[in-house]
Amino acid sequence: RVLFRSTFVGGSGTHTLGSLNIKNSTAAKCTLTSGDTTINGEGSANKAINIEGSNGVTNFAHGSGTVIITHDGASDIKADGVTLALNNLTINHASANINLKGNLSVAGNLVISAGELDTDSSNFDLTVTGGINVSGTFTGNASTVAIGFLEINGSGTFDAPNASGSLTINNKATTTDNRAFDNDGTFNHNSGTVTITTASSTGLDLTGTGGTGINNLVINNASCTGNFEGAISLAGDLTITAGTFKANTPASDTLTVAGDVSVTGTLGNANLAHDQNYSFGSLTINSGGTYNATSGTTTIKGNASSSANLAWANSGTFTHNGGTVLFDSTNTFGGSSFGHINPATNTFNNLTINADSKFLQLRGNSTTLTVAGDLTMTDGTLMNFGTNTVTTTVTGDVSIANGATLGANTGGNDMTAPLNFGSLTIDSGGTFIATSDTTTLTGNFDNTGTFTHNDGLVTLSASAANITINGTGTVEPAFHNLTYEGSNDVRVRRDITV
Repeated sequence: RVLFRSTFVGGSGTHTLGSLNIKNSTAAKCTLTSGDTTINGEGSANKAINIEGSNGVTNFAHGSGTVIITHDGASDIKADGVTLALNNLTINHASANINLKGNLSVAGNLVISAGELDTDSSNFDLTVTGGINVSGTFTGNASTVAIGFLEINGSGTFDAPNASGSLTINNKATTTDNRAFDNDGTFNHNSGTVTITTASSTGLDLTGTGGTGINNLVINNASCTGNFEGAISLAGDLTITAGTFKANTPASDTLTVAGDVSVTGTLGNANLAHDQNYSFGSLTINSGGTYNATSGTTTIKGNASSSANLAWANSGTFTHNGGTVLFDSTNTFGGSSFGHINPATNTFNNLTINADSKFLQLRGNSTTLTVAGDLTMTDGTLMNFGTNTVTTTVTGDVSIANGATLGANTGGNDMTAPLNFGSLTIDSGGTFIATSDTTTLTGNFDNTGTFTHNDGLVTLSASAANITINGTGTVEPAFHNLTYEGSNDVRVRRDITV
């Protein structure tokens, strides 16, 4: 080992040391080389680097070079009472197990070519101005880890800080891919959160080949544009506090979030049709936030954990991009019998409800639900919340399959506002409980299920085509009031009663 009690200036040479120990003495001074300093052993108390006391800390300078640790066993690095500051640090032995015994700051890059760097059970902080490149193993425990970028190679494993710690990535690699996160290996989230604060456009390859993937992901810089690549799956939540998170290749990149999606920045590619599918536990578009939907299908699986049964909450901007929104509550809205769209005022393109025999409720008095394409009910019930009045307009077709119900007449949940449909098809086993106001049809009415008029008015209004009333279902007790105000024929192909 090398024990410094006087002055050492490394210059620009290449040096190899058994260990580095700087004593707590005004005479003990060390400036490392601008080249490589290799440490291949350990000193007293199993320390590869040990900077003692206030004098040792004051008199140590890392220089502009790289410290390379090649010790073939467990050893520690520390500086007494302060953060150990190095320029570049490399761990390079398959049997190396380097433990932090204090906070560590790396002004350049941290490279784990082989072996392991562990922040220790005391959860010491790690700050890397450049990036971390991992071919060995990094273990983050409950530490606060802030780095420029992260590269995990095929043989590398990154055990991220757990929920009591944090991982923040604030820059990107200067290579041609410009990625802040580049995972070709194994990333284990340990139920923690990855926060991206890069202040520019950056690539995010979050896929990897093993491990548990990302848990929670936060995008939090107004100048950040995070371009995700591949089939991205988050086990927890996606929070876009500021900035943009979008597909790098819109035709093929997909996004699945098991938990809640909260958007105050921007999610999705603006003014660009992209047919990959997205799936969210729930979606909240906050004031100032924008969701540019896929032109494929956006699936909502449940309710937000932080709100009262809200599967969809929109106080920002939703752009449907010609796609479909599917409420698919196969997990029963996170354990609840109800999911809510709040407020109901949204313009969807196609809207599909597959609520697994549960209820999806429209919230907000005097609000308007607009569907530019088709409303498809495959299972469950779509109804108003309480006595809320929601005007629903569907330009295309409304179809209600076996087991599905549109409208409800229990607990004050009637559809009490106008309903405007292009056409209405009620399949056998399907139920339509009409509004007590006016249901307007500009297309055909085909009923082989159950139609309940609810003392309302049905208006047939068509000028571009004839209307056909068809079917063999149960009309209870037929229409209440029926008005025709079109210019073409109404073709009645079944008995009707008014």
